[in-house]
Amino acid sequence: MAQYAACPDCLARVELTPQRRVLKVHYVDSKRCQGSGKIPARGPKSFSRKFTLSRILKILAALVAAASSTIAILEFIGVSPRKVEPSVIRIASSPRQLVSSTVNGQPANGSSGRPSFDASGRYIAFTSDATNLSRTAANGEYNIYRKDRLSGKVYLASHGVNGAPANGVSQFPTICSSGRYIAFASSATNLVRGQSRVNGKYLQVYVNDSLTGQTILVSTNRAGVPANGDSRAPMFNHGCTKVIFESGASNLVSGTWNGSYDVYIKDLLNNSTILASAGVSGQFLNSGSTHAAINEAGTVVAFTSWASDLPGGELGRPAVYLRDLQSGRVTNVSSAYSNFCPGAKGFSWPNFSPDGHYLVFTSVNSPANPDFRGKCVLVWNVNKGASAIIGATGKAVGWDDACVTGVNNGTTFAPIMSDATKIHPRLILFTISGKDRICSIVLRDLNGNDIPIKSQINIHQILEPNINSSGDYLSWDVYSRQQQVYACKVDRCANGLS
Repeated sequence: MAQYAACPDCLARVELTPQRRVLKVHYVDSKRCQGSGKIPARGPKSFSRKFTLSRILKILAALVAAASSTIAILEFIGVSPRKVEPSVIRIASSPRQLVSSTVNGQPANGSSGRPSFDASGRYIAFTSDATNLSRTAANGEYNIYRKDRLSGKVYLASHGVNGAPANGVSQFPTICSSGRYIAFASSATNLVRGQSRVNGKYLQVYVNDSLTGQTILVSTNRAGVPANGDSRAPMFNHGCTKVIFESGASNLVSGTWNGSYDVYIKDLLNNSTILASAGVSGQFLNSGSTHAAINEAGTVVAFTSWASDLPGGELGRPAVYLRDLQSGRVTNVSSAYSNFCPGAKGFSWPNFSPDGHYLVFTSVNSPANPDFRGKCVLVWNVNKGASAIIGATGKAVGWDDACVTGVNNGTTFAPIMSDATKIHPRLILFTISGKDRICSIVLRDLNGNDIPIKSQINIHQILEPNINSSGDYLSWDVYSRQQQVYACKVDRCANGLS
């Protein structure tokens, strides 16, 4: 039986050599750990001959199983046991940690991207077509993974039934605040047992439970019938009980469909699906809606819509709206910024702060395609119903130095906001354009103070920056021959990424 001990340098659980009982060679951030080959500290001697090693292991296994079952039951009924997270997340000696890597630190041998943080910064979900991250996913399809930045372990979320490889592509990963659940979109037909009505023609939205390994189909109507159109871009509320997503399906809710993409919410506790991008009475709008977000309580949604039957709406011009799911009230928040950003062709890319108190979004340069982001970044105070940044005249203002980006492959440059902590104020992560027109990552607080991330970038180098809820950790993916996902602590990123 293999023996393990804690490495004194990286604290990881490392296997010992059979004869010499020293720590085997292991890696941290792609570098050999100095603890390799060391003799670990000896534990206490056995307290009774009656308690043999095999018997102790059986007792421990039973206790772990019982604890896991209890936690699963509590979380299913909505009670979240307090988790003991490590106080320090070790990210090696380098300013940046390679996330898209094996447990031994070997880089992914394919392209990886779209990182998504949990609240603590310990777990990151991402997509990759690598064949060396999991023995199951070795077919070169894009799959969804969760990296534990503390242990280095890689979990495959997009696995098929009975551990089989997914027979389709999986994209749009997002991880819930606890790090336990991962949502994504997939064209695979073998992710859920007995779901023969998924034909692989459309992307469907799924949620995987990393504790039990179970995957459920989210993009269904109340009767369990899968969406008859592409469904994508899922996002959790803070409690991980609701998933918001966009879909081109016509069969998810009753009503006269508008023939376009709309935004829906699936309640994972009662299995209900509702139309989120709706008017006050809950009806379909007269045009499509996409790019949605949901607040931490799951009571307010933000979305981009081209509809004219919403407050201040202009048909064909995207605007950002807030909708209170309880009252049905809809607010056009982007209309307050028409004077500040007169050159905008619309607004999109809304994101709530983790506590739901603020909404950050951007202008767009193409009314037909909101992926072409403009130069204005705006922040709305949800609680006060007003702009979070006011100019000298008292009018709503924002910032107009964002890096203008045009992408046609779904790459996101949406601004992301963190909560305030004892260490950081509220920080907004986005890219700004310098005098040389090269885009750079910046963290900016509501007073306009910047924490520059010292790495000049452009669309062909660093993509899709992400931040955890406390503003302590950043993640991004780097475009290269093989696109990789990285992470670093903010104070170290500020000293340079190279």
